Amino acid sequence: MNVLAVLEQRDGALRKVSHEVLAAARRLADASGGSVHALVFAGGDVSGLDQLGRFGADVVKVAMHEAFALGSPDGAATVAAAQSGYGAVVLAATAQGRDLAPRIAARLGAPLATDVTDLAADGGKITITRPVYAGRALQKATLAGAVAVVSVRPNTFAPVESGKAGTREDVAVPAFTPRVTVKAIKKPEAARLDVSEATVVVSGGRGLKEPKHFALVASAVLGRKRVRIDYFNRTRNETTQREVSPQRLVHYRANWYLDAWCHLRNDIRSFALDAIRSAEPVDTRAKDVPDARLDEVLASGYGIFSGDKVQWAVLRFTPERARYVSQEEWHPKQRAKWLADGGYQIEVPYASEKELAMDILKHGAEVEVVGPKSLREEIAKRLRQAAGRYD
Repeated sequence: MNVLAVLEQRDGALRKVSHEVLAAARRLADASGGSVHALVFAGGDVSGLDQLGRFGADVVKVAMHEAFALGSPDGAATVAAAQSGYGAVVLAATAQGRDLAPRIAARLGAPLATDVTDLAADGGKITITRPVYAGRALQKATLAGAVAVVSVRPNTFAPVESGKAGTREDVAVPAFTPRVTVKAIKKPEAARLDVSEATVVVSGGRGLKEPKHFALVASAVLGRKRVRIDYFNRTRNETTQREVSPQRLVHYRANWYLDAWCHLRNDIRSFALDAIRSAEPVDTRAKDVPDARLDEVLASGYGIFSGDKVQWAVLRFTPERARYVSQEEWHPKQRAKWLADGGYQIEVPYASEKELAMDILKHGAEVEVVGPKSLREEIAKRLRQAAGRYD
């Protein structure tokens, strides 16, 4: 399957999201032994075209027209629909992509899937995953037809360097009737970061005692700068000063956590923002840690507590409690099954027993820890301590 990747440029420079579109297109093409052709609409010279081969484009098609300097959705859709021999057309789910994708799909008579967060090709068919119901559920669908149009959510498909040819090819622009004419693009008076171009997007919420720390840390995450913090460790009841390279902010159970590279420990750590006693910016570029590595350390186990060594907890619930627990998701990778007596068994990965123990204990006598032995003994000890308070 050959794939057409429709890229975006603004003010004569390719936008960051274009490399992400290439990554998504490359995934489809590689799964079916096809090629990726990048399509760029330009009103003049565009910087970065010579780098598209490095990010996965076998061919770079350039459609030159004065109307494309500011953008012409009718002209762009006409050019894109005129390209033949493709099993998929991939765009970004940006303001421009949301305008252009349905126009292309209508001209091709092709199915359209928007805001896609995952995709795959198998046997010539494209399967997509996207959030629905305001993100409360994920929809998985297979697109039927000889060609499909897909727009991918920004910051979802990481750019991948694949060393393709990136041969340039100028394409003709057919005559088109502009029903929409862009006269100007008004920029905000104050400089603002386009969230579709940001590596990390953060938002505020409740549970934060020091808003000034949130603003400073969020700015450091987006600006890729280090931060010096005084951090209070509740377990050891001590405060340490450390310099960190912020990677991302995570909102979890009514509190915010900073995932960062700690230069004191020379490792990945997660810091509760409400435990940061003071914070100041450091004019040094932050160390970048790949998302895959962050997830490997911080998201592989249970809850917010991290670690490289992951164990699996086996929890067995009574039939009475099973009616509730069977409707819950304790972890995305959990394994669960119904038992012959009507009970319910869940297996969840964890790297630290702290948070998992708290969630187990709230079920009291309605749950038994089958294993591992260390977790079973820890829960038994805590239950004896709790019972001892009532003697």
